[in-house]
Amino acid sequence: MFDVEKIFSQFDSEAFEGFITEWCNGYLRRSIYKVERFGGPGDKGRDIVVYINEDKSIQDYYQCKCYKSGNLEPNHIYIELGKLCYYTYNSEIIIPRKYYFIAPRVGNDLKTLLDNPEKLKTLLIKNWNKYCKTKIIPRKKIELEGDFKKYVESFDFNIFDSIPALTIIEQHKKTGWYAQRFGLSENPLVIPYDEYFKKEATNLYPNNLENIKQFDNATNKVKELINNSNKNILVIHGKKGFGKTHFLKQVTINMDKLFGREWLICGVSSFMSLDHSYDSEIYIKANKYIFLIDDGEEMLSNSVVKNNIESLIKYSKTAFKRVKLIICMTTDALTSMEKIIDTSKLDSEPEYIEIVDWDDNELYLLHN
Repeated sequence: MFDVEKIFSQFDSEAFEGFITEWCNGYLRRSIYKVERFGGPGDKGRDIVVYINEDKSIQDYYQCKCYKSGNLEPNHIYIELGKLCYYTYNSEIIIPRKYYFIAPRVGNDLKTLLDNPEKLKTLLIKNWNKYCKTKIIPRKKIELEGDFKKYVESFDFNIFDSIPALTIIEQHKKTGWYAQRFGLSENPLVIPYDEYFKKEATNLYPNNLENIKQFDNATNKVKELINNSNKNILVIHGKKGFGKTHFLKQVTINMDKLFGREWLICGVSSFMSLDHSYDSEIYIKANKYIFLIDDGEEMLSNSVVKNNIESLIKYSKTAFKRVKLIICMTTDALTSMEKIIDTSKLDSEPEYIEIVDWDDNELYLLHN
């Protein structure tokens, strides 16, 4: 049995939101389209939004409430009910299919009210002036009157519910996030790029290749990739034995200098299954990641890893503002990778860099 108190005692509000986002991405992922985290000022009462379908016409909202002590009680949620009514009335957000309150401990009074939607509505209206009138929008009074009051009175409060913390923990354990969050993973999927090159490419020469023109051109391509929110994949390719990994390493060093403070650059090991494990590297504190995949042709030769590559490419589409992929591979395997990319139905075409013949001076720099 899980010790719920012990698990949640380590979370502040932000970490708790991250944990619930992991659960949404990991456990719910196969039956949904996309997850976005909105927690913070301006979230309109939605910490996390789960899009059920691609056109986003069906959504579930999750409101996270993490208190170090005490239960989640009715007076804690009136403001959230008020926000939802106000912002849906003004058509700023849609009415969700379901609206879940998530907390380590939900008090019996709130559980009872969630089972009695009409009474919950009545109490919101009764307590509007105390909990909602001046708190939905700073320095603005939202009166419950006229057409807006009629809207609240007709609003379907059956959409509100809660999910027991133990249920979420049990389901979270079935995702790839659980082991990494609670320190149970001995071999993490993604590792910092400097460690990645030491582990995956032990035969690289310890050289600095900044003066090679091809790297300058590649750095410009990378700048375009990072600065364009509609682009999320860059494919580097060349003939076998053309120094592709050297090329990728130098491009990565240049990326780190330019974007290292904003983006975390990590390598995806060719010797590990991708599965859902990479999920845990994305949503904790909304970090931005550049994933490096070297020797893409070798990954494609393994059917299991190939399927996981497909999954990662599709995932980059749903989280493209926080995920970029740089794939390095031989040119003769490019067609196979392009087929995978095509089936992923990305919003825009990937960028490509072809490593061309090196001149004598560049070959000298590569091998000395």
